[in-house]
Amino acid sequence: MSDMNSMSRESRKQQLRQRVVRSSDVKKQQTRPVRGPVIETEESEEELQKKLKARKKKKRILTVLLLLLLCLLGLAGYLYLDQYEFTEYKVNWEQEMTEGDFAQYTIFGDNMLKYSKDGAAYINDKGREVWVQSYEMKSPVAAVSGEYAVIADQQGNNLYIFDENGNVGQAVTELPILKVSISSLGLTAAILDDGTANVITYYRKDGTDLEIDIRTALAGDGGYPLDISLSPNSHLLMASYVYLNSGVMKNKVVFYNFSTVGQNVVDRLVGGFNDEYESKLAPRVKLLTDTYGVVFTNDSLDFYSLQDEMSPKLIRQQAVDEEIKSIFYCSDYVGCITYNEEGEEQYVLKVYRNRGDEVFSIKFSYDYTYADIDDTRVILYNENSCQIYNLNGRKKFSGEFDFTISKIRSGNKVNSLLLTGPQTMKEIVLK
Repeated sequence: MSDMNSMSRESRKQQLRQRVVRSSDVKKQQTRPVRGPVIETEESEEELQKKLKARKKKKRILTVLLLLLLCLLGLAGYLYLDQYEFTEYKVNWEQEMTEGDFAQYTIFGDNMLKYSKDGAAYINDKGREVWVQSYEMKSPVAAVSGEYAVIADQQGNNLYIFDENGNVGQAVTELPILKVSISSLGLTAAILDDGTANVITYYRKDGTDLEIDIRTALAGDGGYPLDISLSPNSHLLMASYVYLNSGVMKNKVVFYNFSTVGQNVVDRLVGGFNDEYESKLAPRVKLLTDTYGVVFTNDSLDFYSLQDEMSPKLIRQQAVDEEIKSIFYCSDYVGCITYNEEGEEQYVLKVYRNRGDEVFSIKFSYDYTYADIDDTRVILYNENSCQIYNLNGRKKFSGEFDFTISKIRSGNKVNSLLLTGPQTMKEIVLK
């Protein structure tokens, strides 16, 4: 009996195990992922890749179209600003100025330098005085290069050197000052007059004498210096001299090199141009950059290359047929205004690049007093009006003002101007 019961129990256990195994197999089959044919999976991935490529291509096309649209809008804006002539203006702000004794203004960095007989002030682009320097001069003259400026007493003995933070140096000369020039490093050169000869003397930015003198006399080989100009890096000095040759007055342009390589040359003289100026008068010279300079004569604008500091070269002479009324320049451009003897227009305005290529030439009639070039604008103005041209020779603005103007320069916006007068400074927006 017990054996039968035992067999019965064992039979039930085996049946139970078989049920558990079958149930487990069914669950595995139910949870096992259903996989399609391999060929169908590969076709799905290819389609996905095609869709991704199509999306990327569409994005690239949209990006190109967007860039093209932006370029077209930019070109349209440029053409609008280039072609459009502003006819009105509004005053953006104005600032009362501290009165000075016959104050003059010159562009100094991004702002203005105001100077008069009794002192100087640095005026920011909101018309406020950043610093003030007091002095006493009979006839102040100023020169600016980069971040440095010098103010000297013409026919006097004092000169002050400034940067954008204020006075950095002062010198008292033994001889009267005729002219000054300054480099972008603050080195100052001054023409001094001792009666029988002239001396070009150099001063560091703190005003100390470098004890380098160039002494010349009208009757000697040197001559009388009409004008001088220092290169921005202080390496070169350009000078125009008049001298007597067999009783005949002649002109010449010379270059001195004050770098370390120039000390190996006799008198540091690295360039002399006599024949080119035998029958000309060159009252003004200017080293525009470290590599280009210009000589203003009575009948031409002569452009020089200084790429080889030991051998300056005359690279272009632009003939000027009519009498020159005004000259102006910046580091990149040079301009002159001549009288026009043909046609109804009174004047001819010509602008050149610093290497001598002509930019534009136009005729105009406007009773101007001053001519400047600032940024990309040629600015002609008198005490109560102005005319402005861009570098394509197009007139951009012509208007009158209700206050006295001493200086005009470009403002911070493409269509704004800073107008400075004896008693007020205004920013106007052209429209």
